[in-house]
Amino acid sequence: MDPYVLFRRPSRDVQVAYAGIIITFILALAITPLLHYFTSDVQSHLLEFHLALSILLSSTASPVLTRLITSLNIGKSDIGKLVIAAGMYSDFLSSLLLSVGYISMPLDTFCDNVEKKGRFKRAVVMNSAVIGQALFTATVSPIFMRWVNNENPEGKPMKGSHLVLSIAFMVMSCASSILYNFSPILTDFRQFQPSQLGTWGRLFIPVLIVMGGKVIGTLVCGAILGFHWPESVAIGLLLATKGHFHIYMAIKVA
Repeated sequence: MDPYVLFRRPSRDVQVAYAGIIITFILALAITPLLHYFTSDVQSHLLEFHLALSILLSSTASPVLTRLITSLNIGKSDIGKLVIAAGMYSDFLSSLLLSVGYISMPLDTFCDNVEKKGRFKRAVVMNSAVIGQALFTATVSPIFMRWVNNENPEGKPMKGSHLVLSIAFMVMSCASSILYNFSPILTDFRQFQPSQLGTWGRLFIPVLIVMGGKVIGTLVCGAILGFHWPESVAIGLLLATKGHFHIYMAIKVA
């Protein structure tokens, strides 16, 4: 990934990345405000949050995409090389825009309770919980998982009771997020309202925005560059790949 690409005439892979980012960004910025993702607490910064969300939807998780292309054994083909390069530039450009936007926004846009008292006490409690969770996991999990592995030899199906115990152990290891409210959206499922149509709309419409924006962008760019439309659709769907960074940013916004 060459940062000087921003100052040179764009190559084919950069043009594909630009097209996917621009179309997806326009669609996201036009549609996401209608879904009311953000509460009244951030009304004064709605534009900043919608811009950040639109850029996030426009990006691509290049490490995940590269691993996927490698697993499909198409990394050495022309389309594989094009997708990997376009994914890297898409990830680079979106991360650059997010970074510039982050440092240019006011502190209270992203950090709650900046001026409230008791921040130090809360920080000590939460950090102590994290340290305790890490020590517990590092100490107990090797012993527990070694026992599970010994009881379930390689090549045989895992016993159902041991699978349940493994999941329960993982949940118990992450219990501090519930007790100290690190991320309620991940732990308090009462906030999820499956009976409301808007809940499912806010869940699936961003996926459709990303897929539609990337595919439309690559179709337009592919028509200019002389790609066949099935290849353009495949490239667009691959560039819609998201990864760990996007999960983290979604939690940050939530």
